[in-house]
Amino acid sequence: MTPTAAPTELRLQLFPKQAEFVMATDQFTAMTGGVGSGKTQAFAVKALRYAVDHPGSLGMVTAPTFPMLRDATLRKIRELWPPGVATFHEAEMRLSLANGSEVLLRSTDDPDRLRGPTLAWFGMDEPGRWANDYPAFLVLQGRLRQAGYPPQGWLTTTPNGFNWVYSEFGSRQRPGYRLIQVSTRENPFVTPEYIRTLEESYGPELSLQEIEGQFVVVGGQAVFDLAALNAMQADVREPVEQIGPANVYQRFAMGKKYAVFTDTSHGVRGDDAVTVVKDLTTGYIAADIQSNVISPEELALGSLKLLEVYQRPLWAIEDNDWGVLTLRKAQDAGYPNLFRDPDRPGSVGWHTSERNRYILWGELVEAVKARLITVPSKAGLAQFYSVVRNPAKGGRIEAASGAHDDYPFAVGGAWQLRKVAHRSITPEQRERAQVGWRQRW
Repeated sequence: MTPTAAPTELRLQLFPKQAEFVMATDQFTAMTGGVGSGKTQAFAVKALRYAVDHPGSLGMVTAPTFPMLRDATLRKIRELWPPGVATFHEAEMRLSLANGSEVLLRSTDDPDRLRGPTLAWFGMDEPGRWANDYPAFLVLQGRLRQAGYPPQGWLTTTPNGFNWVYSEFGSRQRPGYRLIQVSTRENPFVTPEYIRTLEESYGPELSLQEIEGQFVVVGGQAVFDLAALNAMQADVREPVEQIGPANVYQRFAMGKKYAVFTDTSHGVRGDDAVTVVKDLTTGYIAADIQSNVISPEELALGSLKLLEVYQRPLWAIEDNDWGVLTLRKAQDAGYPNLFRDPDRPGSVGWHTSERNRYILWGELVEAVKARLITVPSKAGLAQFYSVVRNPAKGGRIEAASGAHDDYPFAVGGAWQLRKVAHRSITPEQRERAQVGWRQRW
């Protein structure tokens, strides 16, 4: 495509839900729908409309991977955008229009690489099933600051359980956010035969998600009370301070009792490495670390720095799998108040078994339902929606397929520590231990 003067009028046939999405001027808009419901077509048209109507604007189009970007999103853009409206610069993965507008084409496999540009708008195609999608969404929200242009971000996707897309757009009414849900049946260009074929393949449960575009739990029963989670959204807020990789939501206060739980990830760029600092009196998560790009040793060092601010509270580090590396680093630093399991004399650290795992999840479910826990982290709370009872594993509680449960598990671990917090070392023991700790740390 070689750019010519931008057309003053474009005539494209859209059905009502597509038109609603394209014309929406909310700061953030999500269109969730079944397969073949016309989401990507509406996405491409909305991107063109913004770029044409706002000369000189810089936008970004993303997909979870470069093959998806190339084979679906970019293909649809080049199919629908009129010939001559834009030039595709393949080496730079960029579209340029004659009116000075540009569109960057990027994958979200590494969210930190999205931090550079100052954008007027962004569009995410098919987010919600990959670990990096939500961190990328949060990064892109922060890039919407090109002066002189209305900031807009949108996404189109098929629902995937009660994941972060539901948490952001479907869990409650929010100023500046709009959710448009569309069924495959609403696309007038889809034949009845196509729908019947999908219904036969998917069955009743999966059809609600893949055809009707509804938020449902497929392959399991949601564990946490949905009404309680939606009410907890009112407590979400930005950190008041950052200490290295840690977010502080509530600063240390004398007289409060804190407990800490760490769940180390299995490598990087997979599940999340999490440390949560919990106010045991109020149930408030005062601080946290949540990252899928941090090593066990880095998690330990970041946690040590954070816990020094909170006066070295009781700290349970799960020693399963790679957690032993985090635990070893904390021991090498001489941390004076590590959790010792009374059922495992002489051992240090939290070891997850089927028994204490069952208790941890069961008591956390009841605590959430009773609103005894407050989670100010938006990314952390989003994971609660995707925790299910897996019928294929006898009702075992775990993250739904493609989702993560690291943050809820860490919160549950910290909640368990309320039972043993009284076993914290005495002030005299603490002072003797801290002398050695300060010398090594």
